[in-house]
This record gives sequence, C-alpha cells and structure tokens, in this order.
Amino acid sequence: MALSIVGFVGLVLGVSAGVLAGRTGYRRVLVGCLIVGASLSLLQSFLPPFPVLLFSRFAEGVSHLGIVVAAPTMMAFVSARRHRSITMAIWGTFFGVAFGLMGWIGPLVIKHSGLPSLFVGHAAFMAIFALCALRLPATKQAAMRSVEQATFGHFFKENLAVYRNPRTVLPGAIFLFHTSMYIALLTFVPRLTTHPDVTSLLLVALPLASTGGTFLAGIIAQYLMSPQTLVVIAYMVVAGLSVAVATTVSSDYVFVCAAMSLLLFSGLVQGATFATIPHVTRSPDEQAQANGAIAQLGNLGSTLGPPVFAMALGKYGSTGIIGLTFFLCLGGVAVGWMAQKLR
Repeated sequence: MALSIVGFVGLVLGVSAGVLAGRTGYRRVLVGCLIVGASLSLLQSFLPPFPVLLFSRFAEGVSHLGIVVAAPTMMAFVSARRHRSITMAIWGTFFGVAFGLMGWIGPLVIKHSGLPSLFVGHAAFMAIFALCALRLPATKQAAMRSVEQATFGHFFKENLAVYRNPRTVLPGAIFLFHTSMYIALLTFVPRLTTHPDVTSLLLVALPLASTGGTFLAGIIAQYLMSPQTLVVIAYMVVAGLSVAVATTVSSDYVFVCAAMSLLLFSGLVQGATFATIPHVTRSPDEQAQANGAIAQLGNLGSTLGPPVFAMALGKYGSTGIIGLTFFLCLGGVAVGWMAQKLR
C-alpha cells in the first residue's frame, strides 16, 4: 500500500495536475513540490505509525505528480529548440537512473546508518534541488480566470479538453502501451530461463539497457528522424524481438542478447515519447497538460500491465507474453502513426 499509493495519485489526478500547473506557474509548482517532498521525507525518517506513513505517502504522491508535470515543462522551456529532443530524453531516464542509484547506494546507507538516514538524505537532496530550481526563469502564467470559470464544471471541461486534444493525449497514449508492458518485461523476461545466473544478470542488465535506449532516443530524434517516426520503428522492432526472446530461451548467450536488445528498443520508445511532447504541442500549457496525461495513462499501464502479463504467462507460457507484446506494439504503432500527422 505504501508503494502503490503514490502511483494511484498519478492515476487519479494526472491530467488535473497538468491543468492546475498552468494556472499556478511551473517554477512555483516545481519549487513548492520539492519543498513538500523534502518535508515529508523528513517526517518519514522518524518511522511514524503506518496510518501516518500512508497519509504522508499520499501527500508525497501529490508532490511527485507536481514534479513530473512541472519539471519536464520547465526543461523544455529553458532548452534551445534544437536541443529539445535530447533534453526530453534526458528527462525520460529519471526512472531508470533513480532505481539504479537507489539499488546501489540505498543498501549501503541502510547497512551503515539505518533506514532513517535514507529518508534524511532524500529530504536533503530535494531541499538542495528546490534551492537550485529557484534560479530557473519564471514562465508566463495564464491570465486569472473569472469566478465563473473557476467552477468545478469548467475545471471538468478543461480535463475533458485534454483528452479531446490529440496534441495533449497522443503522447500519453503512446506511453500507455509502453508502460503496460515495460515493468512486466523487466519482471518476467529474466524468469523465462531456468538458469539462475542468467536471471540474476538480466535483472541488473535490462534496466541499464532500457535507460541507455532512452538517452539514445534523444540523439536519434534530434539528428536523424522525428520522435514520432522513432516511436513507430521502435515499437515494430520490439514486436519482432519479443519473438526472438521467446524462441532463444534454450541458448543462454543469444537469449541474453535478444533480451537486452528488447529492452534497449523499449527504452527508445520511452525516450521518443517524451521527445514527442515539444514536437506536437504548441505552448507550455499544452506541454504541461501532455505531461499530466502521460502521468495518468502511464500509471494506468503500469498498474494493469503486470497482472495481465502474469495471467498470460501462467496460462500460455512464453506464447502469452509474445501475444500481449504484439498487441501492445500494434497499438503503439497506431498512435505513433497518428502523432506523425501532427505538425
């Protein structure tokens, strides 16, 4: 519950955060959410009773949502247009890099200083980054809305408008198909082999391959092709590599190469998705709304994907994983093709 409640906040309030951030100001949202996150980590360092911890995690989910909406919008705002694909791909690596760093540093900190020290360190870093974010330029805020416009009905219409606008919803739709299989692939592909050493190797190597692909996507989308085209190609390659993974399980070396290639191209999808946002949106407000849709639909995919893949694996084995991956890749190709039509 303590882990999943953060993602649940994004699932429910993702688009709302994108709409609200445009009204409040992106630098203000970013700094405020970093400060709130630091304060909550400090509270958690006292290891409070579970109900208090759960409430703090819910509030932390709100602050996390503000960060994932405001940070990439600010990054695109301060980046030169010719560098935006690379900038957004760098942003797309945050998930893999954070997991890698915590997997490396976290156990050492806990072993030598205890669990509270990990929370204190997290609070300190967030506070430092809040001070750094104060140096960012302020974005132009939207004009104040009238009292009539600020009603719940108008706010609901704004949320609906995000999903009716292809420029704000298509990046999130691309990401939905990606997250529906990403965590499941990281979880289940290493377990297709019966060799424990190969499984252990892949559990470490696959997230690194994915992170490398995410960063590489920025370079490709910046200099070789549009991110929308890259999305379509990467999804097609992922579909083909899923077959290669399932049919090479008996050959350890080939299986490892196929699995790492699969996650590399999956990382390309992720990086290209974030790079797509500044290509198809027309203003910082639309970018924030697209990031909100990505947060919402991404959490939906990562919530539904793993149990569906687990059921398919249990009932149909590796064939079930191939079938689901193919279906999701077809959906990704379709929405990527639609995004290509936007200029």
